[in-house]
Amino acid sequence: MKYLYALLFTALFWSCNNPPEIEAEPVLTLVTYPNPSRELIRIYVKNDIQAQFTLQIFDPEGEVVYEGSVPEGDPTNDFVISVTDFGTGAFHAVLRMNGSVYTKKFMVL
Repeated sequence: MKYLYALLFTALFWSCNNPPEIEAEPVLTLVTYPNPSRELIRIYVKNDIQAQFTLQIFDPEGEVVYEGSVPEGDPTNDFVISVTDFGTGAFHAVLRMNGSVYTKKFMVL
């Protein structure tokens, strides 16, 4: 029985010394300002790897009021959007990139 424990301990110890390799996801920053806004909203995306992404803005009812995309390799990272026709309330900027979804909430007065 003690050999079984020694074998299990050795297997456990060996697996701890060889952790699985995990690729780090790129860090992405999504900033909306000014918040709250009445006329214009700026949306800044820090996209160091210049990956393709899609930006959507949803109104309080969940309808898409803005949609834009940036192709791979394009350094575009700043959007200036007029919100005068959006109405008022809490809106969500949704960024989709490489299968990940990033969301930022902002207010329109």
